[in-house]
Amino acid sequence: SQYEACSPITHVHATGVSLLLTVCEFDPPFLASPTFELAARLTTANGRPPRLHWLAGHNHVSNVLCIGPADNVAADVAADFLKDALS
Repeated sequence: SQYEACSPITHVHATGVSLLLTVCEFDPPFLASPTFELAARLTTANGRPPRLHWLAGHNHVSNVLCIGPADNVAADVAADFLKDALS
């Protein structure tokens, strides 16, 4: 009953803050679809899309767990995003 109130999709508003969204290859559709909906709403609100990155070989949990080990793809994506946002 609290899902909508907790969902970022229901709180989208115009912002100048750069945003990064990720979707993983093995995310189930019920997790991936809202990310695309969030991207669409952010695009409408801001007049520009957020950065959206597809992480091959990962799922909804493994993308976070791979920050630090040899497979550092999620950390690299985040670091590149932050470098661009801060420059």
